[in-house]
Amino acid sequence: MSKPSTRPDESVAQRPLRALVPELLAPLHEVNERCLDLIALVAKLDPEDAPFALAGPLRSLLRGTRPHLRRRAARQPFALVDMEFRDAEWWQTVKGRPSRAWKERPWRALAPKRAAIQLAQATLMLAWHMTRADTEATSIVFGMSRDVAQLIRSLRLSEIDAIAQHQFRHVRPRWEERAELWRELLVAAHADDAEAMRSIAVRALQFLAGEVAPRA
Repeated sequence: MSKPSTRPDESVAQRPLRALVPELLAPLHEVNERCLDLIALVAKLDPEDAPFALAGPLRSLLRGTRPHLRRRAARQPFALVDMEFRDAEWWQTVKGRPSRAWKERPWRALAPKRAAIQLAQATLMLAWHMTRADTEATSIVFGMSRDVAQLIRSLRLSEIDAIAQHQFRHVRPRWEERAELWRELLVAAHADDAEAMRSIAVRALQFLAGEVAPRA
């Protein structure tokens, strides 16, 4: 009799990802790397100027990361970045008026605005491509509601540019309240621990699948 597997159950979370276009994994990893680079930049700021609370608990760890370690941590089958992806009302508003300051997020002048705009644009372009390739997989990869996926799928390129320019403050690290998950990810990347990285990926995908699952 074969020994029962002790690994986390990945079937529910990863089933939609099996059909994900392989060519989209490389840009997903690049977007994740840009997200980690932005968090590392923010971690160098005075805490009062940091737009992400997550940077505080991870400050000492982030300051010690090198680009190749962030690149390793970025190789996940899900997006590390969020942009109001479960808020259809917000997306309806900014689609109609990209420059409108609605549900504003704090962003100090010293924070790296240019990097945030670039991350917003790269994230939205990737989400736009993925929603057209596989809406179900995109919903899990980005923790995105189906309504938001349909809205992003309908965007024109000019709208993506305008939203990135005016709404970059809404680009956030995913799970800001789960600093321990980010710490585990960074520690596993430092140790080049493939098994730990895989375990983190499965847990994260389960979180995302639970977030986008239809509510009874």
